Amino acid sequence: ASSGAGNYLVPIETPLLFAGFDRAVMQRFAGDFSQFGFSAVQGGTSSQAGAPKAVKPGDGISAVLVSGDLAIHGAGTVSYVDGDRVYAFGHPLLGFGAVQLPMARAEFVYTLASTMASTKIANLGETIGAIEQDRLTGLAGRLGAAPPMIPVELRLAGPRFEKALRIRVVQHPKITPLLVAVSTLQGTAVSTEDFFI
Repeated sequence: ASSGAGNYLVPIETPLLFAGFDRAVMQRFAGDFSQFGFSAVQGGTSSQAGAPKAVKPGDGISAVLVSGDLAIHGAGTVSYVDGDRVYAFGHPLLGFGAVQLPMARAEFVYTLASTMASTKIANLGETIGAIEQDRLTGLAGRLGAAPPMIPVELRLAGPRFEKALRIRVVQHPKITPLLVAVSTLQGTAVSTEDFFI
């Protein structure tokens, strides 16, 4: 049970993997993501180039929330595949019901076992379809085309530097503002000495 839960049981927080983010930025928004049932952990990305492989039970997949120069995703395991339909996780990610989230391959790197809260470290791979349902019993999606995302571009310039950040963010009124906020803070995280000649 999380802090302040008292005598009530609460769901275990789902690890949300951040790639390209500073720890200070993740900690600044940890409470905001905790309200959605997430614990923020470091993740990564991988190219996973080569011939496409079939998706099968036991494979790792990710529900992608942010992609591009930064990445935020929730990774889990495929439970069942029926043609182009994929069922995964066995628990909700956001619990929003009908959704349109990109589905990507996930490469599990390491499992941190703990009696308090075990977590998996995973890398984000190539996009392979769309997650269409985020329900109490798990995620359901379809292999093929990914849903559209919101393109975001941030440019910073100073006397000694120029920085650009290009990302794509999922379209959902409950989570998109938070994803844009954490990504923007990371995009503006530059050394103070870069501002001076």
